[in-house]
Amino acid sequence: NIQTESTKADDLDYIENIINQLKTFSDVDANNISLLGSSNGAAMVNRAMIELPAGTFKNAITLASQLSTDQYNNNTFWGDDNNDGVYDTSYTLSQDFRVLSLHGTNDTTIPYDGGTVNWLSRTFIAAQQSILNIATGLGYAGAQVNGTTPLTNANIVKYEYLDGDVVHYQFIGGNHGFGGFNNDIVTIIDTFISDGI
Repeated sequence: NIQTESTKADDLDYIENIINQLKTFSDVDANNISLLGSSNGAAMVNRAMIELPAGTFKNAITLASQLSTDQYNNNTFWGDDNNDGVYDTSYTLSQDFRVLSLHGTNDTTIPYDGGTVNWLSRTFIAAQQSILNIATGLGYAGAQVNGTTPLTNANIVKYEYLDGDVVHYQFIGGNHGFGGFNNDIVTIIDTFISDGI
């Protein structure tokens, strides 16, 4: 639950409890937990990154969604601590996060360049500005970086902050479902998680 859903179940508490349960198993690396979500699931990963206690998880990975103006405005991160759809509690990001964001430029559901999505009653920050806001919240002090094309596919542009701990991949021509980029996405996510171990 992010904001306008009819149910008001505390999904964030549910996720935290699952993570804490997983950490009790000896075959789970409790210091290398990753959350990955797409679309509304990505919005939930952003909520978790902002609102869950430090050390709950390490890698926040989002596909096809970025911060909304509810979650970040006036140079502050905001959370919905009452789970009522109102983002009125300020937060400081835990400094031990690694963040990976992937988004297609032809996404007509959650626009890459941001803006209001009427059917969701939410306004989104542009994807590149969103990742810059996150990097800044994690200690970056510079301007927006220029993109590079380190992969064989020239339609994938990488924006990297904090020595690769905060990264955004722009998929030129990619839609909400990233059609045609699936193998690249798997490689990017696997590499990001592996680089943090």
